[in-house]
Amino acid sequence: MHRVLRSDGSLYLHCDPTASHYLRALCDGIFGRRNFRNEIVWHYGQRIAFLKKNFSGKHDTILFYAKGSSAGLNRVSMEWKKEDFLAHRHDVKVDEDGNEYIWTDGGPSGQRYVRMVDDVLKAGKPVDDVWDIPILNSSAKERTGFPTQKPLALYERIIRASSNPGDIVLDPFCGCATTPVAAERLGRQWAGMDIWDGALAVVRQRMEDNRQLLADPDPQIHYETDPPSRTDAGDEAVLSLRTPTGRARRRHPPPRQQHERLLLDIGAFCQGCGRDYNFDPRVLEVDHMSPRSDGGTDAYDNLTLLCPPCNRAKLDRLTLTGLQQQNRREGYLLEENERNLRIGRARGGRRRRR
Repeated sequence: MHRVLRSDGSLYLHCDPTASHYLRALCDGIFGRRNFRNEIVWHYGQRIAFLKKNFSGKHDTILFYAKGSSAGLNRVSMEWKKEDFLAHRHDVKVDEDGNEYIWTDGGPSGQRYVRMVDDVLKAGKPVDDVWDIPILNSSAKERTGFPTQKPLALYERIIRASSNPGDIVLDPFCGCATTPVAAERLGRQWAGMDIWDGALAVVRQRMEDNRQLLADPDPQIHYETDPPSRTDAGDEAVLSLRTPTGRARRRHPPPRQQHERLLLDIGAFCQGCGRDYNFDPRVLEVDHMSPRSDGGTDAYDNLTLLCPPCNRAKLDRLTLTGLQQQNRREGYLLEENERNLRIGRARGGRRRRR
């Protein structure tokens, strides 16, 4: 999912509290800790019971990660009843005409300004990271009998928040078609995958049942059974999942002091595009194979040599493998230069074995 996401794309990973901490550590390694946005609590507090040894478990977790800093979030609000608002705000005042208003922050130059209560209620209550959305009971109209089916309201909130009309939504475990239906209702394109043979029939049936609510009343569903061809040359998505401590970072000498040692171990060529720089190895710059945004350190085993164009393209967002994949797609990694990369990997392997 990280590989196929757009630079401004987002990932929502649903799990229960027994596994959320493991998956968050894994996603930190793949997406980078800086790209973690929220741990959303999906609360469904129906039929709460008193238990003898623990509290009644009535929530699941949704981990929200972004591909990069350019991923935005649309304004998502919910209905705000006046009695709930008045219980929330105790500073409501009344003007000469009997209109209720409050003072709020966020005006020009950070100044406080007056906002009418009716305008606040019309805009709705901003959604926070605790979502009270009921689960589907056995008599719900949208129920299909699929054991892990989620409510449409949950998926629609996610799609509204992190996509715009016309964008593509991908669900690699689409099951009973909740994501395709939610995406069609909101005017998004979508792709769904599932290993279950009956998934296609459920998608078509649910589209038919919801036809009057769809943005396109006659969606064209294209069905494929052959997996798409890989475009990443079979390389790993990330180079390393190690997350070092601050003390481990300070222990290593600055990367620029390792230039000559890297030249001896790797060779005088760029590890991003494979071009030879024996004519002037000073052109090559020291950079990290796994960037700091993904937990990379200044450890020698995490350093490599790049030419200035590759260093600018890599920045702090790509691993070395990701840079090589990008250069391969854009035609900068020529076949005759692949040999240099193989030599560099072999030399690096001997260095680590020592």
